[in-house]
Amino acid sequence: MSLDEKILESLDEEEIKVVVQHMSTNLLLIPLKSNQKMYSQQIKRLGRMDAKSPLVQKMLPAMVLTLMKKQDVKYTEIISKYLCDTRRHFEDYLKENEIGNALSHDVPESYASLYWTYRKDVDKSCDLSYFWIMLKLVGDELDATEQTRIEYCVEQQENNVQMVADYENRIEQSTQEHQVEIEQLKKKHSKEIKDLQQEIRSLSDLIQGKKDSLEEIWERETDKKHVQRMRTLDEEYEQKKVRQEEQYHESNNQLECEYQEKKNRLLVEIEEQTERLKAEYETRKQTLSEDIQNLESRARSLSEKESVLQSEIESLESRKSVLQAYIDHYFQQFEEHAIQMSLDALLKSKFAENAFSSSQMELGVRTQTIHENVNELLVHEGTPIKNGDYIDPAEELEDMLMDLKENIGRYFEDPYEIAKLVLTAQSLGKVMLIDSFSARKIGDSISALTDGKCVTTIDLSDGKYTIKEVIDFINNRPEITILVEGLIDRFDDKVIASIYHGCPGTIVIFSYAEKATLDMLSKAYLQYAIPFCFEEKITLESSEPILLSNQIYQDNLPDINIEECKKIYKKHFSKLYREGYLTKSLALEVTKFIEIYKALENGGKVSGLAKETIRFFLSNLEEEKENQVLLKDLI
Repeated sequence: MSLDEKILESLDEEEIKVVVQHMSTNLLLIPLKSNQKMYSQQIKRLGRMDAKSPLVQKMLPAMVLTLMKKQDVKYTEIISKYLCDTRRHFEDYLKENEIGNALSHDVPESYASLYWTYRKDVDKSCDLSYFWIMLKLVGDELDATEQTRIEYCVEQQENNVQMVADYENRIEQSTQEHQVEIEQLKKKHSKEIKDLQQEIRSLSDLIQGKKDSLEEIWERETDKKHVQRMRTLDEEYEQKKVRQEEQYHESNNQLECEYQEKKNRLLVEIEEQTERLKAEYETRKQTLSEDIQNLESRARSLSEKESVLQSEIESLESRKSVLQAYIDHYFQQFEEHAIQMSLDALLKSKFAENAFSSSQMELGVRTQTIHENVNELLVHEGTPIKNGDYIDPAEELEDMLMDLKENIGRYFEDPYEIAKLVLTAQSLGKVMLIDSFSARKIGDSISALTDGKCVTTIDLSDGKYTIKEVIDFINNRPEITILVEGLIDRFDDKVIASIYHGCPGTIVIFSYAEKATLDMLSKAYLQYAIPFCFEEKITLESSEPILLSNQIYQDNLPDINIEECKKIYKKHFSKLYREGYLTKSLALEVTKFIEIYKALENGGKVSGLAKETIRFFLSNLEEEKENQVLLKDLI
């Protein structure tokens, strides 16, 4: 039952009858007109469905009450809605007129006043039985005694209103009688009134004539005074004009004398100033000549120094060529060593399998013959953990972070920061590249929460197996967390991409021996992998029980906020990209890494461990000033 329909439960049958009788006939006809098939019997009894029909007005309320007793859905709904609307309008009326606080059960006159005011302002058809229902709807239910007292007050106020109405009728009747009497008096004395009006008009004409004659006399007198005043002003003007001209001639003569005196003084000063400037010019000219001679001497000295520095530059250029040749030779040997390692692995595979298929290609990488028995892969099965406490999987991100932090804290310092970096990689859906000293410990910390045991390890150092074999093997394993060893040290970044794309839903960790190995790989691996270096944070292993669970991370990790990514890219990386220090793809990848990390950090700054990961993206800028400013701003 809806909230609107529950309002009927507060009313008894008699009250509902009063409500139905108070509702308009048009409103009660709506369900019948909208559902004629359902109410065919009622429609036949009513005949013409017109609100003005006497038969409809007589039979429809009783018919509606009968349907309500049968719990008819349509009429239950429409009457409930009507009651809700009535309650809302009545509450609004009480608030707008500030009546609610003035009502008191001990003062029945307050309710009687509300009743008559409401009938006058809103509903003239409201009777006392309907008034009790409206009060009950707004939570102000009155008992029988209180209703009786209020009814008495209503009757008294009604009598008072009737007395006022009778008094006003008598006043109106008296006013009409007086008006008739006034009209009769007007008719009786009409001749006298006309004579008085004629006398008034005659007096008005006489007053107007005298007014006109007085105005003519005033104008003549005014003109005489005006002419006399103009003569007086002209005489005063001529006198002032003569005095002003005399003063002007005197001032002009005085100014002429002062001008000649100042002119003579200025001519003398100009001649003196000219002589002084000539002397200063000769002195300054001699000083500048000496300065020019000194500058020419210094220019010759600087020219000699320039020649010496040019010789030094040529010597340094020669030294640079020697060093560049040494660097090229060093990296050539390094590449040959890496190629030799790959060839050794291929030769071992050839002798072990006695076959090699040069035509088979998988995912853009040349591979060896697929083994028939995939179980020949070198796998270290994850062992069960004896010293562990099983917990239920966390549903909130902060709880997952704290569980992972507890496990990582068994092996590392600063475990909360490492846990945030691990979940950042999982949020981005990327594999993790971790130094070999830390990889197994991180793997055990995660595997304990995802698989309830130590991490399962695959050793691919001999390069003996195809990518498809490795991907199928990982996908067929029940474990969620897998550690792959020996692959990065063979500089095979394409295999990392293939495993990343082929094993969705699996947390894959790749271990590497040295950071220099990552520098030799193409930066393309950063599109699907996040490198970390936790070796400096390793500590003595704790004896505390490790937490075990079957946690799934992907469902509860934060999504990438594109708007925040745009702000980070514009602030930190757009300039580096435009100036050619960073490719667009790497700039976007490191932007997403920082955005997710800051989401886990609740907007804080990037820490030292995260800084080391960012350096992998910016390794080519290690000595650049822009890189140093960027890292300082981020951390």
